[in-house]
This record gives sequence, C-alpha cells and structure tokens, in this order.
Amino acid sequence: MKKGTEEKPHYFKFETTDPKTTATHLFGITCDEGWCEKIVCTGMYEYVADWLVVQLQGKPYPKP
Repeated sequence: MKKGTEEKPHYFKFETTDPKTTATHLFGITCDEGWCEKIVCTGMYEYVADWLVVQLQGKPYPKP
C-alpha cells in the first residue's frame, strides 16, 4: 500500500456495506497523510468513488 504525506496525501476507496447482506454496494474514500488517516466521505456508488479518487489524488486535504 502506498503511503501519503501531508503535502501529497494518498486517497483510496473502501467498501462500506456488507456485500453478503446488501444488494447495493456503497463505498467511501479515505485520505492517508502519512501520520493519520481521515474519512473524506461515505455512502456513494463505486463509479462515483472511482471518479472522486482520481480527482483528489495527490491534492492536499484541507485543514479544518
């Protein structure tokens, strides 16, 4: 797995539903900044998560 940094974090998708019990598979995106991981968003279809990961990849996660 690729590690991110604060300047260039790594975003990846994960499945949020149990495929054995739910027909609709929903996904989320996390941001790995090297020292911590943050959940960016959840509850989206896979094609949307795939698109969003490409759009976010390498861009800094905004500070609160």
